[in-house]
Amino acid sequence: MKEIVHGDITSRLVFCCADALTVELAAREGLRPREHTLPTFERFEEAQAACPSRLIVIDAYTSEAAGHDWRAYAPPASLCNIAPYRPAVPMVAAGGIVTRRREASTEVLLIFRRGMWDLPKGKAKKKESLRQCALREVQEELGIEAVHLGQPLGATVYGYDMYDRRGRLTHVVKTTHWFRMTTSEEEFRPQLEEDITGVAWFAWEEALRRTGFEVFRRHMARIGHLVA
Repeated sequence: MKEIVHGDITSRLVFCCADALTVELAAREGLRPREHTLPTFERFEEAQAACPSRLIVIDAYTSEAAGHDWRAYAPPASLCNIAPYRPAVPMVAAGGIVTRRREASTEVLLIFRRGMWDLPKGKAKKKESLRQCALREVQEELGIEAVHLGQPLGATVYGYDMYDRRGRLTHVVKTTHWFRMTTSEEEFRPQLEEDITGVAWFAWEEALRRTGFEVFRRHMARIGHLVA
């Protein structure tokens, strides 16, 4: 990508170089990076360069919720891609925090997809800038044209399993870059082919409660002062 977005990255993932023995032990007992003197990274790009085919992906939020500092001990439940062990695959995406002012409060647009409220976003196409991707995805998912793209609002990083085109199970590390947006549109046509069945405005605090993904809620809480 030619365009670089400035701003904080809200990440719930950290990465640890490993070998077959470490993976086997970690699956049973959790991971102790200090004990094994394993290289650990908080940025995916650095980890991928150091050990592209043997990364353990750790959900730092899950580790912290269990009362552990992942630097000392990550419980088995916080290990994302270890059973079976799979290398991580990067994905770059972009999306929008679409807001409007109503009386004394800020409202944000959420989409309803697969049983939960979410933010509009999507994977960047080849040679597409982050700003182009964010604008296109918001227009497509909301079914509107009139969207004004504003300042960058940082990025989120999270992981999930998916099948590639060859039917192989892979672990994706998705970095989504966010932009502030506004729209004058009042009617929306949800992108049904992407399983989006609803679009609605919510007051900012209500949106924080309704958004289905913790990583997005945490990020919205961090950038709230920029859109209020």
